[in-house]
Amino acid sequence: MRYNEFITIVQDRGHIATFEQAERTARIVLEVLGERLSEGETIDVAEQLPHELRSALLQSTDVSSFGKDEFIKRVSEREYVGLIEAEEHVRAVLSIIPTAISTEEFYDMLSQLPQDIRELFSLRAKADFAGLGM
Repeated sequence: MRYNEFITIVQDRGHIATFEQAERTARIVLEVLGERLSEGETIDVAEQLPHELRSALLQSTDVSSFGKDEFIKRVSEREYVGLIEAEEHVRAVLSIIPTAISTEEFYDMLSQLPQDIRELFSLRAKADFAGLGM
């Protein structure tokens, strides 16, 4: 997937006014996602994202264990938006990942996330993952 396509989808799904704001949102959400994944998994996912977004995912060197509420809170604080808007933005970015990376890498990534964060991905991804009993 190309960078402009990724950001345009974030802008549309997240109901974000400008392309530039959607770029910022995508980077923030990927940065927080990178804080939740192991270093190896972060590298594997980043390699499959558009080149311009890789550094956002690789920003953190500290892996933390947190759930959906903390994920959304971190995005909210960095974007300077409310929690409801932040959740909409998180869902917009995460919904693209299943089509931006390989299926195998997507499921590897999901296996490191708690159920409440997995639920932030698209309905299709959520349904597929639930079918695996995870």
